[in-house]
Amino acid sequence: MHELNDTIKELSRGKAPGKHGIPNEVWVNFPDDCKPLILTHLNQMYANMDLPDNWSEIVIVPIYKKLEKSNPGNYRL
Repeated sequence: MHELNDTIKELSRGKAPGKHGIPNEVWVNFPDDCKPLILTHLNQMYANMDLPDNWSEIVIVPIYKKLEKSNPGNYRL
């Protein structure tokens, strides 16, 4: 439970959600009495190596900064 709570505390807030569509604020606001159920489910998934394929995927959205839009250097990642 300690690791789950530490991980939740380290989540960035105000960021766009990944492919799953769940913003980090949802994890941060889970009631404490729900966390043991979440932890049990996550531990079973890891023990059975039954992890969703998209957990290893990321979504990169380049953000335009300035100047010429056709120059890749003018975008932030």
